Amino acid sequence: MPPEPHKLLNAAQRLRAMAEAFENGNGLTSVATRFRVPILALQRVVTPKRNLSRPSKVISPEMLATAVGLIRQRYSYKETAQVLKVPPSTLTSALLKQGFTAKNIRPPDRVRDMKFRQAVSQYIAGVVVAEISRNTGIPEKTLYSHFRRIGVPKRQPRAPESPAS
Repeated sequence: MPPEPHKLLNAAQRLRAMAEAFENGNGLTSVATRFRVPILALQRVVTPKRNLSRPSKVISPEMLATAVGLIRQRYSYKETAQVLKVPPSTLTSALLKQGFTAKNIRPPDRVRDMKFRQAVSQYIAGVVVAEISRNTGIPEKTLYSHFRRIGVPKRQPRAPESPAS
């Protein structure tokens, strides 16, 4: 026996009638057929949405201490997160909330510090920055930033050589 067609109803009455049909135990297909509504549209409205949020992973103080230890041993944040089985973003935010940054966790890079000291002494001695960059392997922009940060006075540009007359 085919389902009886719906009467002419306004939108609010039609929605109430559909809700009533569901409450009476009619299935999605029979309600869609009876009210001449595409089943996919009805399914989107009726079917509850899934919870799409990611499960949050809490980092305990012990895990935080382990993370700091690994980063001090020159593990990257990504590698540390894989060891602890947490997302890297969660690890980073947890470390920052506790006041840990990569700069204050990792031991100083002595080789890099030595190269910067060498670069400063060469700059003060008058060596061209492009040459210092080639010698130390540090980009020119980084050298200029470092010089400015530690207060090395900028050299005055050289006067153009006058053409020989």
